[in-house]
Amino acid sequence: MALPNGEPIASRPVSGSSPRSDNRPEIRLLIVGKHQHDLVAETDDIANLAFIGGRTNRAISDKEPAKYLLPLIEKDGPELFEAQAIPIDPQLLQVNCYKEFLDVRRRKISEQLNKFATE
Repeated sequence: MALPNGEPIASRPVSGSSPRSDNRPEIRLLIVGKHQHDLVAETDDIANLAFIGGRTNRAISDKEPAKYLLPLIEKDGPELFEAQAIPIDPQLLQVNCYKEFLDVRRRKISEQLNKFATE
């Protein structure tokens, strides 16, 4: 599997650590990780996944989403997140708003797919 630019996506589990020092793209759980047992059934929901660089993924580790996403949005701008249909509303990045985050992101993904299909 590869990204649109042809760069391979790392083939490793989305959680856990890796001794690799490269920055190959990896899949990241955005809001809820495997450690939040009350939401485990929804952890691997496609709306909770994003493609990011390996070094960034390892730097984020188990931080809460609002603590790592908000500084990244400020630093890199909203366009990078909009390209992956990731909501940037700070309230939606709170773990207690996970189900609302999923609803909003699913809608954004659907909108982007429909737009792509009609172009």
